[in-house]
Amino acid sequence: MDDKKGFCPICGYEKERERLLVCRSCYAKFAAEAGDYLADKGKVLSFTAWLMAELPRVLENLEVKFAHKKEGYKSLQEQVKQDARTQIRDFLKGERVSEEIYRNAIDKKKKTLWEQYNGNKLFGQMKGIERQIEVVKEVIKGFQKETQDKPALTLVKVINE
Repeated sequence: MDDKKGFCPICGYEKERERLLVCRSCYAKFAAEAGDYLADKGKVLSFTAWLMAELPRVLENLEVKFAHKKEGYKSLQEQVKQDARTQIRDFLKGERVSEEIYRNAIDKKKKTLWEQYNGNKLFGQMKGIERQIEVVKEVIKGFQKETQDKPALTLVKVINE
């Protein structure tokens, strides 16, 4: 039994085992939707069809989240840079120092401010979303490749009927 843990491509939370495709709560969501679909339409909704309809929405949301985090990250980098320069200039009060001393002071102040502004946390969140996007794309690609040889009905169409 494989006890390695992975991440759910739907919600991004940790799964119990790597061999499971989604976590328990996302599977429960599928089961509820599949039950409703059967009750309302009289047809069985396969897990694959549900997943292939769900993943593009998840991917779109993740890409929007990533764009916001990336924008925030770039903005924070610029803010740290400006704040470091301002603080060092205020410390100097017009006094002249060598460029090397000034650069070293700026670098140290940028590191300090980066920590104060939780830059590493923001970077980690951005990279986490980026990894989640990669996982979702891999799952979509895997299912598309798997279903490519089967000329059966279009999976996403089944859900929208």
